[in-house]
Amino acid sequence: MKRREFFSTMLATTAAAAAGTLLPGCPAPRGLPGEEHPLQEDLLSTPSEKGSAGYHPHLVLPGAMTSYILRVTNTTAGTCEVSLACPDPLPDGWEVVLGAAHIQALEPGACREVLLKIKPEPGLPRGSAITVSVTAQTDSGTTDRAEVAAEVTDRPKIIFLSIDSLHPDYLKLNRLGTGPGTPGDRLMPNLHRVLEAGTFYPNHEVHIITATDMNHFNFLAGTMTGTGGVPLVGGSLFGFDPQGKPVMRYAPLDLNFYGPDRRRISTLFNAAKNHNPHAWNAFASGKNWVPDMMRAPEQQIDLYLNGEDVPAYLEKMEPATPQGFSLIRRLLRAALFGILPRRGHELGNPADSTEPQDPRQGNLLARFMGCLPNHFPPDRWVMDASLKAIANEDPDVFYILLAAVDDAGHAFGSAFDLEEWDDRGSKDPADHVSRYDPQASRQGILNVVREADRQLGRLLEALEARGTLDSTLLIVESDHSMVTYHHDPLDMRDYLGRNCRFSSEKDYFFGTGGSVGAVYLRREDPDVLQAVEAALETWRVKNPLSGEAECPVYVFNREEMRSGRNPRDPEVSMLPREYYSEYFIEHRQPGEQMWPHLLVLGKPHYEFKVQNFGLGNLGLRKTRLRLPERGWMTGGHGSFETRSALLVLRGPRIPRGVAREEKVYCSDVAPSLYRLMGWPVPDSVDGKPLPGIGVDETTA
Repeated sequence: MKRREFFSTMLATTAAAAAGTLLPGCPAPRGLPGEEHPLQEDLLSTPSEKGSAGYHPHLVLPGAMTSYILRVTNTTAGTCEVSLACPDPLPDGWEVVLGAAHIQALEPGACREVLLKIKPEPGLPRGSAITVSVTAQTDSGTTDRAEVAAEVTDRPKIIFLSIDSLHPDYLKLNRLGTGPGTPGDRLMPNLHRVLEAGTFYPNHEVHIITATDMNHFNFLAGTMTGTGGVPLVGGSLFGFDPQGKPVMRYAPLDLNFYGPDRRRISTLFNAAKNHNPHAWNAFASGKNWVPDMMRAPEQQIDLYLNGEDVPAYLEKMEPATPQGFSLIRRLLRAALFGILPRRGHELGNPADSTEPQDPRQGNLLARFMGCLPNHFPPDRWVMDASLKAIANEDPDVFYILLAAVDDAGHAFGSAFDLEEWDDRGSKDPADHVSRYDPQASRQGILNVVREADRQLGRLLEALEARGTLDSTLLIVESDHSMVTYHHDPLDMRDYLGRNCRFSSEKDYFFGTGGSVGAVYLRREDPDVLQAVEAALETWRVKNPLSGEAECPVYVFNREEMRSGRNPRDPEVSMLPREYYSEYFIEHRQPGEQMWPHLLVLGKPHYEFKVQNFGLGNLGLRKTRLRLPERGWMTGGHGSFETRSALLVLRGPRIPRGVAREEKVYCSDVAPSLYRLMGWPVPDSVDGKPLPGIGVDETTA
């Protein structure tokens, strides 16, 4: 990207638990009192204690362990010592372990964390409960008490670990990422550990469009995109104002419905609460807007973790994202000198990584994301937050989204395909060149894939240390894959302006970005629709590799969305109604989001210029601010070529060390979990249970 373009873009954008028992220090208490209030009731606290907004009994299997992090905070003006005790007699069948009984030399304002473990004996019946009262007393006589509760359940925990944009073929690579892997020489050794103990689906596909928002939701709801009602990433078109200007809005899922009678969609979060109202649901994400779209009370998520939204026991990446001229100054320092915030990171070289770098890793898109650590927290921060939440609140359904592989892929391209790269006689990936775009960085994306695998390893180690790894239903997946784009992007505005007799300012509206385009009619006029569709179908460009003329796009009208078939391109197809929303096409109410009249998807390795779309898909929720019209990404997704995605399950009743060759979809995961958990299957589910999961197939 030219620096002049980067500067103009930035101006436009800103114009509008450790394994031990006594844990290290925690974030300073907010609103710390002064000397005039030397005694406070928050000497001892924990997020899920009785009387707190986040109170909930932890649900725990017999023989398993749950935990609470007790925060001991000195709110007085002097140094103190604190004694901890659990004075109440315990009911039969329960074990309680307090990590520390005494804290010495706790300075004013300082905080220490102590781990409390509770474990029911094997065989204790469902519904058995315990309340544990922990007392803290300072050497000056100040006391405080925290009460926590646990309840025996007969259902395992569910944890999703999503590695955004990971293609399953990364599993085949060696540690360098330049050749086939072998035992002891793997790019992703921790993911291989999960495969060895679980069931792998190498032919798993996600739904069209192959992008973030809709497919994370499809995993949780068991829906296809049409039923789920999420047509695009980060924002949707809600119509046109009296002047004919498009109304683009951030689209939370409380606005989304399915079927002719406007029903809401149920997810695994809802099912957990329906089974036991004490269930606790959590969503941790390296992309702020993904859990944000599920903030409606109907979604029943209790804890949100992202770079800007954290509970008191966690620290943000930085206190606040700068605004106005402060943000401009930060962006210019990054663009000119590569200077990033203290806690920012180069996507190609995470701060705790010793991986080598490639100069192409310092491209401006990577620096832009590195400038905003609250919006693009690295995977290690997301996992830090997730492990702290597990130790503190022990969620029953927990969705963890590691986003850096996707962020880095947009900046550096993709590296799963060995045939893409010319090694130029060098064993160093930093020297290798992509056949699609010379600016792609093989080293950059491989570094981040390795980092994601390290964070998966941390999750496995934490669950193993708790003794809950084998009793947890763990789903490791990705929401789509990624390809490196041809260097020159497609310009739909220019093409339609020259080849369609109708006007995008008066007759239709379109938006493009990545591999996806959407066309909407400003008024229901079949002549306009047919003219735009015919123009797109006759689009011809020269393939950058073969030199042959070809149509660079697939086009689906609404009837073809319904059938899943496009007769002009028989080599690709969708499932029937996969991208057809019955509600938003047939029963939409005025003021609700519009469903595209035409879906336009790029053919392999073609990128669209970003046109008429704003910053919603960058996590900034600024849907009214438009980006300059250019190709922003080195790699991307959205079309058929990025359907392939990772899927492996491990845990109770999951066959170990098995690879199933059947084609399956992300919408099949939720019905499989409903079967395993013994929960009713909602009517909104489109998928079917995965083969080999939760059923004896010899009798099925």
